[in-house]
Amino acid sequence: MSWMPWQQPIKSSTIPSETFLKKLGAGLTFSYRTHQLSKSLHALIAFHGESLVFLGLSQKKEGLEEVLEDAKTRPYWRNVCWVEVPFKDFPGIETIELWGTPFQISVWKTLLKIPSGHHASYGEIAQTIGHPKAHRAVGTAVGANPISGYIPCHRVLPKTGGLGN
Repeated sequence: MSWMPWQQPIKSSTIPSETFLKKLGAGLTFSYRTHQLSKSLHALIAFHGESLVFLGLSQKKEGLEEVLEDAKTRPYWRNVCWVEVPFKDFPGIETIELWGTPFQISVWKTLLKIPSGHHASYGEIAQTIGHPKAHRAVGTAVGANPISGYIPCHRVLPKTGGLGN
């Protein structure tokens, strides 16, 4: 049976220290592996210790190379060493760590509260987290979600009702 990250509860969340943010991940190692979740869905799973830190999905296995390159360009992970590990070395993942700015963390935690089958607008999320004029920043934070298979960013829509970017 495949490991399903969206069924794994967030047991802890970590906001990187200012020292870490200044170094932007220098000296930190993320292990990752690729895994076929279904006939048409492949995943790149990155972890640090026993915590999931990134989940990238692609319909083609070759697309996971682009997913990894995208992950490597994220500000916190630019200088992180990414090491591929075989499945036998894949640990049991105990926690999911959310790494981001305090603003991003507040947006992501709010996304987790949107019930299945419902949606919210960027403006409603901004209002909920106490930054009523920050709807564009909310959109940016939603787009920076490192584990979209778990945090339901697809439930946030523009006020006009379309799909947005």
